[in-house]
Amino acid sequence: MTFSRATVGTVIVLLAAMLLSGTSVSAVVSYGGLADALDKSGAARAVGSAVAANPVSYLIPCHRVIRKSGHFHNYYWGPERKRAMLAWEAAHFALAS
Repeated sequence: MTFSRATVGTVIVLLAAMLLSGTSVSAVVSYGGLADALDKSGAARAVGSAVAANPVSYLIPCHRVIRKSGHFHNYYWGPERKRAMLAWEAAHFALAS
């Protein structure tokens, strides 16, 4: 059975969303790490595209995906907002535990 690129891309989007939904609060993951978790090693760019296509970014926490180097890259609302969201989560959930 063969699948079109669109079908494979849609599957990656759905799987990435499911994995991100289960990411523990204030934890970050790299695009490559998320690709590895999907058993799609080498698909970091596809994961990046899937994360960028996320229409509900706070419910499916795409702000928790970062480059392997630790840098933020092309977050829709800018790196300052991404940094602020991660800092708020880290502070808020550190106090709760």
